[in-house]
Amino acid sequence: MPNVELNGAVFPVETDTLISDCLKSAKMALPCGGNGICGKCKVVVMGNVSPLTNAEKDLLTQTEIDKGIRLACYTHILGDCTIQSLVAEVAQIQTSTHNVVTYGCTSSFRFGAAIDIGTTTVAASLYDAAGRCLATATAVNPQIAHGMDVLSRVIAAVDGRGMELSAEIRTCIGEILHHLAESAHIDVSHIDSVVVTGNTVMLCLFTATAVESLLKAPFSSSRYFGEIVTASECGVLALAENTPVYLPRCLDAFLGADLVCAVLSTGMCNREESALLVDIGTNGEMALWHNNVLYVCSTAAGPAFEGVGVSCGTAAIKGAIECVEVVNDSLFAYTIGGGLATGICGSGLIDILACLLSQEELDTEGTLSMESIRVTNSIHLTRSDVHSLMIAKSAIRSGIDTLIFRAGITVEDVEHLYIAGGFGNTLNLHNAVQIGLLPNGFEYKASFVGTAALQGAAELLFKPYSDSILTWRKVELATDEFFADAFIRNMRFK
Repeated sequence: MPNVELNGAVFPVETDTLISDCLKSAKMALPCGGNGICGKCKVVVMGNVSPLTNAEKDLLTQTEIDKGIRLACYTHILGDCTIQSLVAEVAQIQTSTHNVVTYGCTSSFRFGAAIDIGTTTVAASLYDAAGRCLATATAVNPQIAHGMDVLSRVIAAVDGRGMELSAEIRTCIGEILHHLAESAHIDVSHIDSVVVTGNTVMLCLFTATAVESLLKAPFSSSRYFGEIVTASECGVLALAENTPVYLPRCLDAFLGADLVCAVLSTGMCNREESALLVDIGTNGEMALWHNNVLYVCSTAAGPAFEGVGVSCGTAAIKGAIECVEVVNDSLFAYTIGGGLATGICGSGLIDILACLLSQEELDTEGTLSMESIRVTNSIHLTRSDVHSLMIAKSAIRSGIDTLIFRAGITVEDVEHLYIAGGFGNTLNLHNAVQIGLLPNGFEYKASFVGTAALQGAAELLFKPYSDSILTWRKVELATDEFFADAFIRNMRFK
């Protein structure tokens, strides 16, 4: 039985084990779940492993091959070897430490926890009965070993790993609750009210709800939540068995409780103004409030703005290029934490596109002046990358345009834009408008709401069932002719 040293840890494995299976066992991220399609599971290998495959030759550069870099999902362990994973660490989001205004509310708990199960990160906050935030915590969602996106998780569950996925997230939440309690110097059993939000897939996996219907058209769920379960029923063993756990309602298969909680946190449905909330992510969830109706949609933008499918793309981690500007006719990049660049995250990708447009190295049709543009000595952007970003950009922008059109208003009628998701305050709004990701003028109407879903979940601790949206309308983009036309129109940088 071969001995494998993985990032310094030594353990035995069976002969012919895939390196990706070792990464899964170590709870390391596998961008596409080990399906061999993304080329991101890079490892440096020394020792007895299987020969280089044709697929690896297509996905790796000759320089990488010369350095001993392999793809984990194609490389089998044949004997003793040393492996250094190059898979990017998962970005940690900043949790909100805001207190909750409890005027007019009655809380029957001593301590309450709000938890947002993100696809990559789980975030939580602990509150006392007066609405004071006592502690916050984040953790990597251990399900990333099955893939970085919800589709990979659904496929894994359908393939028989559903209980494993449920156990992983339940254990993670238990550990977070213990951490919150320790930080607040209380016993974890004193947490006697919990709200857990997330997208529909995350809540289904947390509650061990079947997800087969989420895998194919017409994409529905057997459960849309908006219900209270006990800690025992959802497997949160850190709490007393009968502790109530509220799961906010989801609107649709890909319009989850996280969107509902984000809407709640902004208070947009309590105002007369027309307002738009956009979560720029893989699913591109968005909601438009106008004339007492909430118009909602989900657009399959793909993970390009999260670095997946982009040759030098990465999550918003240390070393990622988050900001780019033109200095003396050259690109100048700023990285998270300073130091050498390791890749480009979403905000950096938007900046690069805007800079290349201004330098006329990129035209409005999306054609680069050369096959590859160097951003730093080791980081570049290719024509293929630009195409992936055009598709993601067009999907998000076309979703915005379609919501506005179906509400019977114009861009000028939208008075406020809320931007949720991982971009945070690093998104350059002027550049987002320049490349056509956002409509012209939206840069002056926008505010960043960060972890809005978590803040909305916290409010539900004190205002139970206030997530009930009485009048909402789903705009089905897949069959919308306006969206189809807009998607083609927005496949340009303008």
